[in-house]
Amino acid sequence: MKERCGRDFVSVSGFVAVCVLLLPGCGGGGSRPPAARASASPAAAAAPTAPFTPLDACSLLTKADVEALVGKPVREPRREVVGNLVTCSFGDPASPMVGDRPLSKLLSIDAFTGMEGAYYAGAVAQAKDAYEQTRKNADSAEAVSGLGDSAYWNKPFSTLHALKGRYWLSVEVEREAGLEVARKAMAKAVARLP
Repeated sequence: MKERCGRDFVSVSGFVAVCVLLLPGCGGGGSRPPAARASASPAAAAAPTAPFTPLDACSLLTKADVEALVGKPVREPRREVVGNLVTCSFGDPASPMVGDRPLSKLLSIDAFTGMEGAYYAGAVAQAKDAYEQTRKNADSAEAVSGLGDSAYWNKPFSTLHALKGRYWLSVEVEREAGLEVARKAMAKAVARLP
């Protein structure tokens, strides 16, 4: 159990670290004060834009989907949002709880959405660069075909990553479930991308 918790922390913290580096601006943009930057382009300030909404990872796999994939009951999905990263976890009902979280997850899916205007090269490049950075730093990156634009399996972390357009998805499964279950889950998720 301790090994699983440590592995979860390392995989999630690595994923979040990359995402934080690519999150929308921190108010930078030169030496002019914010008021000067705002007044420099009145046309841009006048045009209202729709608020950014990242893709909801819980819209990609249902509780029934996950139960069919893992072959046992799972808890109701737990959604967490950090910037343009949304995680949907399906906990083990037999697992002890810490607060409102089970210690063990049977499956989780992360959806990172590239955001227009947040990255110098655009939304698709934002997702691709985050995906590539993680792939290059992976302990193991076994290429997997047929899932989006690019996909790889990180066996030590039981996580399958896939990139499709402005979306970078990661499916983490129990070690015993392996690549087969992760691949089936990812195929469903990729098929449901907007």
